[in-house]
Order: sequence, then structure tokens, then C-alpha cells
Amino acid sequence: MRLLDHTGTLLHRDDTPTTRPPLRPEIDRADLRDLLLDSLPPGTVAWGRALRTAIPLQEGPGGWQLEFTDGSRADCDLLIGADGARSRVRPLLTPAGPDHLGVNTVEAPSPPST
Repeated sequence: MRLLDHTGTLLHRDDTPTTRPPLRPEIDRADLRDLLLDSLPPGTVAWGRALRTAIPLQEGPGGWQLEFTDGSRADCDLLIGADGARSRVRPLLTPAGPDHLGVNTVEAPSPPST
């Protein structure tokens, strides 16, 4: 991995060999998604629906009542906002929102070694 500034000046370089674990405990997003989804019983995740609102449940141990844009509703014990920077779940956790700071990131895989 290389971190460059806007002029191309090298700011940081990580040459950890692929045969050795990385220095930081990281996991690829796609791998984490698969790991979490594979741990759930079939039919737990309802695909193709967009969340409109999430309201905290007052009764019981907590949880959320979800309302989707198609008008359907569901209750859940645990709500994970994994839908990006403009997540509809983010405002439930913090008033802070994303701001563009004028910095862009480009990620490109290295060519396979031969």
C-alpha cells in the first residue's frame, strides 16, 4: 500500500509481504459482509427493501421498529447500519454527518505477481 499526496509525493508505504499477516487487524468489507451474512439463519435478511425510518422500541429489552419505503414493517433486536456514509441509521447514533474535505481516495489492486 502506498499513500501519496496530490502531487504524487510518497507519504507512507506498507510493503508487508502477502505471506505474512498485516500489521493492523483489518478485514476486507466483502469478507466481513459474507462472514456476517453466513452466520444468520436463512430468510433473516430481506433484500430489495429500503429503510424509511427506525424507531426505538419502548417495551422489552429494546430493539427497533423498522418501516420500509414499500410500507412494510418489521421489528429487530439489533440494527446494523452498513449502507454507507449517508446511512439512514447514522442519525440514530450521532448528529455528525459526512462532509467532503476535498480529499479523494483511489484504490487499485496490484497486478498479480508472477
